[in-house]
Amino acid sequence: VSQSRYNSIGRTAGLLNPGSKYFLNSMGLNLKSFLHLSMEYRRLGKSGLQVSALSFGSWVTFGHQISDETAKNLMHLAFDLGVNFFDKAEVYAHGKSEEVMGRILKQSGWSRDRFVLSSKVYWGGSHPNQTGLSRKHVTEACHAALKRLQVEHLDLYFCHRPDKNTPIEETVYTMDTLLRQ
Repeated sequence: VSQSRYNSIGRTAGLLNPGSKYFLNSMGLNLKSFLHLSMEYRRLGKSGLQVSALSFGSWVTFGHQISDETAKNLMHLAFDLGVNFFDKAEVYAHGKSEEVMGRILKQSGWSRDRFVLSSKVYWGGSHPNQTGLSRKHVTEACHAALKRLQVEHLDLYFCHRPDKNTPIEETVYTMDTLLRQ
């Protein structure tokens, strides 16, 4: 990590959590030694995919509670520390979270094979067919997430919850269809 990047990370950590210095000191670390810890990676089921033990999500923050600059600093800090798994959902800040993360990913210049990207589907809006796990909603929500994230594919696409109004076979078939596209 370059000195300017280290300084930027230190300022971000200090601004976001005044107790972070105390926390690191209580663990016998300073920010510089913390940055050199290595991330643990785990296999995701039988897929062969390796994800960092910690993921980076953006539920209530991106697009709502923090500035895009702070969001960028946090994502870069996580990536610098070895986080390769970035998670979000269509519902987070009504899609704005994915838009912010998409801009950051595009501007970062990170190779697409260096990170794992996931999104979740269920709560897309308040109108009919904007919620649930119907073929229509799952397909349209996936394509909308790709557009907001400015990527060609998602590595993982989750159902955020079960849908009692849609047969599971319909949802599984739709997910299989998306995989084959």
